[in-house]
Amino acid sequence: MTISDVVVHIDSSTASRPRLELALRMAREYSANLTGLYVIPTYDIPVYAEVSVGPEILEQGTQALREKARAVRSSLEDFIAKSGVAMQWHVVEGDLVRTLVEHARVTDLTIVGQGHVEDDEDVSTGLADRVVLESGAPVLVVPHAGWGGSLAKRILIAWNGGRECARAVRDAIPLIKDAESAEILSIRPKAESTSESPGAEIAAHLARHGIDADTYTTTGKDKDAGAVLLERVKDTDRDLVVMGGYGHSRFRETILGGATRKVLREAAIPVFMSH
Repeated sequence: MTISDVVVHIDSSTASRPRLELALRMAREYSANLTGLYVIPTYDIPVYAEVSVGPEILEQGTQALREKARAVRSSLEDFIAKSGVAMQWHVVEGDLVRTLVEHARVTDLTIVGQGHVEDDEDVSTGLADRVVLESGAPVLVVPHAGWGGSLAKRILIAWNGGRECARAVRDAIPLIKDAESAEILSIRPKAESTSESPGAEIAAHLARHGIDADTYTTTGKDKDAGAVLLERVKDTDRDLVVMGGYGHSRFRETILGGATRKVLREAAIPVFMSH
């Protein structure tokens, strides 16, 4: 797999521009086609409510949203032009998650925001995990403050041996191959006597792709796996986390799978996810 086709979600929030900036950098780095996707939300309104509100009011609301989309595009045009990247721009009216899922399924990588509850215009909260779970395609989650550091040069791979982690690693191989260093982090729920590294086999698999990845194993102790992972990111100065998306069932979640929500909510670096 190569990263040749990238979609980035654009909205009217302050986090949209730094997210777009990272997408432009990635498109330039991998010579990828880039599409900016702005979704104008539509809602299923009961007939009784539609009658009471009136079609004129509904149309005015939709028109206002269309105007906002045009304003966002206009505000970003100079910024995109100066980047030197030719970006296609799609404005679609529909359900946000469904629209992103449909585009993710026919794209190598979909870039979305982390979400920021203090910004009323930011619609990204809770978006990444739904797109990952429903699309079956890789998603890159960008912190709401953006990311101006190195681009996938020092990668941390969160590994628990599960299907989701295996899928994420395979999808991320184009990024991992170009990295300067990669570490496979395994978090045991409690101390074990075995000296065998849980990440040894995936490290051997990556070596067959020409990737030299270190392994590091620790225990969760009194901290949850998400906190341990984020501490390791900080201690080793990583610029990308690769991890699997959790499943719906609480019984199916491993210790690392249950850390996904915390990482998505608090990570200060980009997170690459697959399910």
